[in-house]
Amino acid sequence: MIERVNGQLPVPRARRSRRRIIFTSDLPPDLSAALFALAENLRLLAARLDDSLTGYAASLNRSPSTLSRWFSGQEIPGADFVDRLMDDGDHCTGQPMTSEARKAVHRLHREALGEAAPGSARLQELRDELVTARDKQDQAEHTVELLEGELGRARAAAEHGATEVRRVQKQLWEQAARHSVELDLVIGEAEALKEENATLRERVRQLENALERARERAVEAEQKYEAAEHRLEQAEVEAGEREAAAEERAREAEERAAAVQEVLSELQERMALLQEREARLRGREAEARSAALQEELERLQKELQETLLRAAEAQLRAAEARRAQQRASAVWQWSDEARAAIVQEEPKELQGRRAIAGELDSMPSGVGLELAQRRQQLGQLVVTDPVRALSDYRELLAACLLLLSPQHPQAMELRREMANCQGDAGDPAGAARMLAALADEQADLYGPDHFEVLVTRHDQLVRYGQSGSTAAAMVGLEGLLVDLSRVVGGTAPLALLTRHAMATCLDKMGDHSGAVTAFQSLLLDEQRVIGLDHELLARSRRAIAVARGRAGDAATAVVELRNLLTDLLELQGPAALLTLRTRRSLALWEGRNGDPHGAVEALEVLLADQKRQLSADHPSLFSTRRELATGRGRIGQPEQAALELTQLLADERRVLAPGHPEIRRTEQAYAHWWPAPPDLRGTETSTSS
Repeated sequence: MIERVNGQLPVPRARRSRRRIIFTSDLPPDLSAALFALAENLRLLAARLDDSLTGYAASLNRSPSTLSRWFSGQEIPGADFVDRLMDDGDHCTGQPMTSEARKAVHRLHREALGEAAPGSARLQELRDELVTARDKQDQAEHTVELLEGELGRARAAAEHGATEVRRVQKQLWEQAARHSVELDLVIGEAEALKEENATLRERVRQLENALERARERAVEAEQKYEAAEHRLEQAEVEAGEREAAAEERAREAEERAAAVQEVLSELQERMALLQEREARLRGREAEARSAALQEELERLQKELQETLLRAAEAQLRAAEARRAQQRASAVWQWSDEARAAIVQEEPKELQGRRAIAGELDSMPSGVGLELAQRRQQLGQLVVTDPVRALSDYRELLAACLLLLSPQHPQAMELRREMANCQGDAGDPAGAARMLAALADEQADLYGPDHFEVLVTRHDQLVRYGQSGSTAAAMVGLEGLLVDLSRVVGGTAPLALLTRHAMATCLDKMGDHSGAVTAFQSLLLDEQRVIGLDHELLARSRRAIAVARGRAGDAATAVVELRNLLTDLLELQGPAALLTLRTRRSLALWEGRNGDPHGAVEALEVLLADQKRQLSADHPSLFSTRRELATGRGRIGQPEQAALELTQLLADERRVLAPGHPEIRRTEQAYAHWWPAPPDLRGTETSTSS
């Protein structure tokens, strides 16, 4: 940076009295460190100019307010303005800045850009790399020209030497008869000339080799220049694609809002028609004079009430059947023993049916079926794009609450699904809070031992563990398992899910051997209860292999994960989320078992497949990006690892909730690899597998 003398900038002796840019106010104290350093150095550079702020702004075709915002840290100028400011200062002071000082100013400019606009900072870095590559290419071409000139001069000298040798030889033959003594001297001179000629030829050969090496360096510089230019073009294309995707999401959101508005308008029209019919019926009742007409009206009202009650009960049964079918497809088909063991309080259930029947009186025909279809579609969308699914869930719940109360069974199930979607989208702590409130409402309505209450408690504790409160989640899961064993039995499907969550907590708390034992016991019960080809068995097999690896047996973990991946490709296909996660686990443990380069290649292929199957903000995609960057660090690419982790950290902070465990893991990995000491390659920096 620019050095001060007694707190002031150096001023040329010949121009002590000149116009200068004077700043009347200090820099704002709330600026970040990067912005403060850049603004302070820009002010120091401006002090070297022989002009006022208004005059200098006019010479740049800029407004003085724009320059003021740049010099006060409110905005970040472009790199061209920074270079122009340094060049103009060199011209005014007659004291050019050193290359180190210019590089330091450029570094401060990039750091400020990286903090305020990471995408612009990356584009600026690529432009700097492009300029550096072009300078190296120019230097290589200049070196080639110098070597070619020297080679030409050496060849001319060699030819001149050969001509001189031939001339001397001719003189020797002519003087051989008369001057035998002088002949010996001339022969010696010819020998010396031959040796000099050989030396010159050797020099020519060396120069030719140097020219060839210079040409190779020139070709290498050209290739680096083309690679930098390609990366810049690719970054600009990706920035355009992200902008187009954002515009497409905004357009889709507007279309969904318009569709919801149309549905609301239709519902309002139907409600108006119902109110009009009710008014007409009341008018008819007021006009009835005779007892016969009054009796007939009462009979019609009774028949209408019974018809509505039967229709409401039919819709309730259909909704309950759809919920059971969706739950079976999402978890598994309940066995007869488990279904018979579920305890429901019949009096409260009958009261709930009567309350639901009263609410369904005002529900338009087909709304229940449409709600079930929308929930099924959102359940499929959660797998690939949970962020978008969460937005759709909120819109659907708002529309549903226009017809149903928040305590309606369908509304409660929709609220539980939306909370779990929020956890999948990157906010497990918020999901746990929503599920805890829902469990309290269900317990007040149905009783603490109702099956729906137990399901919500299970989901709430799982999300609580995912948010980082593993020990507290373990205590809650133990209490839930006691209640499940008492209500539905220790081998009921929900009890098996709870045991799986408890074993996962053991693994996260560092008891890897205990986790292996718990998962193995769980796997035996799952095989006995639900069969051999179910997805939950595959989840338990994957968890066992990962826990083995963390316990120190990486070789066995690799073998078990390979066998599991073969079965998953046959049962679920390559696009299933569990298949993709198993591929990531296999790549990680292959790398830790002695093949780090193969692990990086496998993760690169997996990341490309996930980008085709999942959304760009999917948390599973973030995990693969972190493991790939960590793998690059292990194979000797710490700078690339730090760059990729920086980009990943920005995306995670944008999508995931503050304090998310995945953000902490990425921060730890970044701190490990930047700067990355060479003797730390291969050290464990990641915990997700």
